[in-house]
Amino acid sequence: MNKVQLVGIIGKDPIMKHIGTKNTAVCKFSMATKESARNADGTWSQKSTWHNIVTWQKTAEFVEKFFFAGSWVGVTGKLTYSEYEKAGQKIVRCEIVADSVEFVGAKTEPKAAAEDIPW
Repeated sequence: MNKVQLVGIIGKDPIMKHIGTKNTAVCKFSMATKESARNADGTWSQKSTWHNIVTWQKTAEFVEKFFFAGSWVGVTGKLTYSEYEKAGQKIVRCEIVADSVEFVGAKTEPKAAAEDIPW
């Protein structure tokens, strides 16, 4: 089974495009998740990980309408990988194709810049 569930914060405003002859909606955004771990010396450290999220059709329209940089979201979907070459180098890209994107926590107002991530 290929299923991913993440809770995090959107880094930049989602980008909506319409593609193909059927003008299919696709919306992409990046989100950060955080995890904490105790170091060998007993202190806590935090690590942020960035994820590329892709949504399609109705979910894409929902994301574009209601979410922005700084929104806390829950994402459920599946991992996908794609490969391409750039300047002779093989690049592997991992994305999460989201089935659903949900509000998490209190409603927030749009932020001016992605640097305002609270961790």
